[in-house]
Amino acid sequence: MIIISFLSVAGFTIYCLIGIFYLFQNYRSIKNIFFFLFCLSFALWSLSKAFLAVTAEPSSVIIWQKIGYTGALTYDVFILLFFIHLTGLSDKMKKSVLFYMGIWILPLVFLFSELFFHNIQKDFPFGFWYIGLHVLGNGYNFISIIFILVWINHKTETGKEARYPDNHFRFNNYYSDSSQRFYTGDA
Repeated sequence: MIIISFLSVAGFTIYCLIGIFYLFQNYRSIKNIFFFLFCLSFALWSLSKAFLAVTAEPSSVIIWQKIGYTGALTYDVFILLFFIHLTGLSDKMKKSVLFYMGIWILPLVFLFSELFFHNIQKDFPFGFWYIGLHVLGNGYNFISIIFILVWINHKTETGKEARYPDNHFRFNNYYSDSSQRFYTGDA
């Protein structure tokens, strides 16, 4: 159990550092903010797993499970919002308040149900709320993947180069270009 706890704390630290790194690249960029919130939610979930691995007291277990479910129910939403803004779909949905409310409504219902009635914990492992949690999360992840694949396909069909959030990959492109010139003798 100590190894699981240690790995979860390491994951918590890494998620926090990555999120903070991208947030400070451009703290005004909505993409960076959603990516930071995604990392923060994942860090929260990971931290709860660290404490759940070493906690034996029932009241403490309930608190850390609530914290873990809070992270688990929000990171799927934040990664979906990140991909919506990364792909530029947010420009088309600026006025659609109903769309953004729709993204949050099911996770908030599940979160409310867990925080006040412990429904997810009670339904473990085959109940409606527990299975619904996983169906909801996988659904959001599937939609995120679809958005990204459509965006990549659109960029390759139009001949435009895919834009990366705030040019984080500039160094990698420079490094690969300079190493290619070195090996081909074009330096």
